Parts: sequence; structure tokens; C-alpha cells
Amino acid sequence: MRAVEYVSDNEEKDQMMMEKFKNEEKWNEVPPARFDIKIEGGLCSMLGITEYGLRLSGPYSPSRIYTKNYVDLRTPDNGTIKQSEIYNLAKEVDKSEGQDGEGLWKGDYTLAQEKDGKNVFTMRFVVELTPGELATRM
Repeated sequence: MRAVEYVSDNEEKDQMMMEKFKNEEKWNEVPPARFDIKIEGGLCSMLGITEYGLRLSGPYSPSRIYTKNYVDLRTPDNGTIKQSEIYNLAKEVDKSEGQDGEGLWKGDYTLAQEKDGKNVFTMRFVVELTPGELATRM
């Protein structure tokens, strides 16, 4: 997966997060992912990319994937934050190249956190996945 653009609706929060990241001493390397999507009729499921290993589910068509799920995270003060992951992807097939069903999947990946029904943090990336990265199983 390649993030081609970061989209934000809150510049102030972005600045705060960038300041926080500047002070991080160590960054973890993330290996290239292979997105294993399971298709059952008009539904599909796939694993999210966060450390919680959420299985995201949603509607499927040969040209579109929409998956979503969430997890409740405990905070140090014994509260909870709802963290959700969403993929909204569409297949782009170049028919002039003679490709049969192969194509680049493009769309949005969103990671959001809410506390008490209020948005705490949202990151949205415009992403591209190659057919090799998106392994489908029927």
C-alpha cells in the first residue's frame, strides 16, 4: 500500500501531532503488507493495518470494496476511546492495456478516534494497492 496523499481537516491538531512525533526517539519499520481479503458473495472482510489486528467487514463488488470496524481502547484514566478503521477502495482497470480484471485499487484509508461521541483524532490517507498486494480468496 502506498499513501499518495494525507488529507486533514484540522491544522491545529496536525501541528500538535507533528511536534509530538519530532520528539520520538525511535520509529518502527513497518514491513510491506499483503492485504488478504476474503469474499463471500456480496460481502468481504480483511485485516486492518493497526497493531490490534481488527477484521474489517463490509460490502463487496468486483469494482468496489468498503470495509469498517472498531475497537474500544482503555485510557490510563479508565475511560475508553473508540478507534475505527475504514477502507473505501475502487478498482481502476485500464482496458486499453488489455488487462483482464487486473488493476490498481485506489481510495481512502481512515483511522479515527472518538471519546464520548466527540472526534479526538482522524487521519485520512489517499492510498493505492496493487493487485499483488490485494490477495483475494473466494
